[in-house]
Amino acid sequence: MRRVFISGGHGGLARAIVECFSAAGWETDAPSHAALDVGDRSAVRRWFDCHAAYDLAVCAAGITRDRPFLKQTEEEWDEVMNVNVTGAAWCGRCAAAAMVREKREGQVVMIGSYAALRPAPSQAAYAASKAALAGLVKSLAREWGKDGIRVNLVLPGFMLTEMTAVLRDSVKEAALSRHVLNRLNTPEQAAAFILFLQDVLTAASGQVFDLDSGFIIRVQALILKKNNLRKNLIHQGHSVPVENMEFQTRKEESIHVYTLSKRPEKPCFSRFPVFKIIAGYLFY
Repeated sequence: MRRVFISGGHGGLARAIVECFSAAGWETDAPSHAALDVGDRSAVRRWFDCHAAYDLAVCAAGITRDRPFLKQTEEEWDEVMNVNVTGAAWCGRCAAAAMVREKREGQVVMIGSYAALRPAPSQAAYAASKAALAGLVKSLAREWGKDGIRVNLVLPGFMLTEMTAVLRDSVKEAALSRHVLNRLNTPEQAAAFILFLQDVLTAASGQVFDLDSGFIIRVQALILKKNNLRKNLIHQGHSVPVENMEFQTRKEESIHVYTLSKRPEKPCFSRFPVFKIIAGYLFY
């Protein structure tokens, strides 16, 4: 029987993964924080030393301590990093070590957040911790690929779980407004995707999977940036028609990055100060 480990077993997503994989015939281990503190590396090592190798490890444990950064305590920052980054890294490391030791292929899935791409104010610690996972996943995928171990990052999007239930209604409404389909994912849907990633997308590794319909940057925001950039250039003494501005999109790894740039213009005397000075003397 195939086996899956899920950290953060008390959370809504972890419970959904347990139900989904159990229905598919998997044996599941989803320890709660009381059973396994992922921030304690010694405890993580002991857990994996006492269990046979897993076919899949899902690092789903996560906490948030949202507070304006200038008011955030060192203890709060360290707690978020210890659970969200170090905890995920050590669970993945110990799971992979067991896979290598027993010469079996497997996968490590880490749970990210859109806060890494679109952080809200007062989310510095949480956003930084989730952004760190993207680099971690890509590096580990290259390192462990030779052993047949895949590593991927899943961004489930904003879901109604215990962690998000305490947020203000305005925050939830703002999250919903960013989705073109005007609906949010459920933990059950995210769990179904992780099972699909395990059983069907067997060649995927080092990838970041976005599971919802949210925009990183809205079209209205791009238009506003375009107009503001034109105003700034005019203010600096440059005459730049709107039609000479263009939007460029480029794909870096699995993240779409939108940038605004100025189209190159044909050379003209007015762009070179020395010719402006000469023209000034000629027409004085």
